[in-house]
Amino acid sequence: MNKIYLILVLILVFGKTAKSQDLIVTKSNDSILCKIIKLKKENIYFVFKNESEFQSTLMPLSEVNSYLQDFYTENPIPKEKLPGFVNNSKIRISVSGGYSYDPSKLDNSIPSGFKPYFNALRSGYNMEGSFIYYLDKTIGFGIKYNFMRATNSSNNAVFGQGGNQFTGILSDKISVSFIGAVSSIRFLGKNNKTAFLLNSAFGYLLYSNDQTVFLDTFHITGNAFGVVSEVGYDFEISKNLYLGFQLGLTAGKVNKVESDNGSVIEVIELENNTRMQGSGRIDTAIGLRYVL
Repeated sequence: MNKIYLILVLILVFGKTAKSQDLIVTKSNDSILCKIIKLKKENIYFVFKNESEFQSTLMPLSEVNSYLQDFYTENPIPKEKLPGFVNNSKIRISVSGGYSYDPSKLDNSIPSGFKPYFNALRSGYNMEGSFIYYLDKTIGFGIKYNFMRATNSSNNAVFGQGGNQFTGILSDKISVSFIGAVSSIRFLGKNNKTAFLLNSAFGYLLYSNDQTVFLDTFHITGNAFGVVSEVGYDFEISKNLYLGFQLGLTAGKVNKVESDNGSVIEVIELENNTRMQGSGRIDTAIGLRYVL
């Protein structure tokens, strides 16, 4: 009867302020409101609030008269105070920049004298940003944007053949933008100090080139369905801030482009084996990640 009376008193006194805790009643009739962590053959492990501090301890089962788990419906002991708790970040915001390279073969129609010029357009720089929300420790979804720029110019490009050769300006300013939905698989290291990521994104790819050939200037644009795949590695440098490295592939098949020289707009259908430079490339980048 004393035990039943004690429990009823505890419910009346603590029911509104100490909900969803566990209860341990000792053989000396002491009651402990706590969170039971685990039970072993000889001991019971629990966390309890001692004045203003949370403490983790154990008690021999030989000293326990009884215990009740989920004695109340809510738990005032914060989960971060429980042993072994690691806070898995839900949000990852990243910004990066680095080097891009287009490994594709040059179009066979390009004259051999211009191949060094167009080979230089294989290389460029990239910038990217992404926002990912993680549903749990591993799986996340969000949005991603990346941008690549490659440029080259020559004031003494040789045009024409044989005795009809002349020199003039040849320049290209290629830009390729991608925006799309991204899914992420994350593997966290010990204490969340590091993370290995596999990201895939699907969305819209926009190709643009401001090109000058001798005295004519053209604005060339095209678009396609784009795909980005990347692997990344982040490591903590301060609270909520990580330094990250990534290697990725961005690709999209542009089937036609629109060329505008300021007076005439021409739509050009591309052959199946033709791909605009920069629309398929390898990206390497380094950047900062803010997680919370």
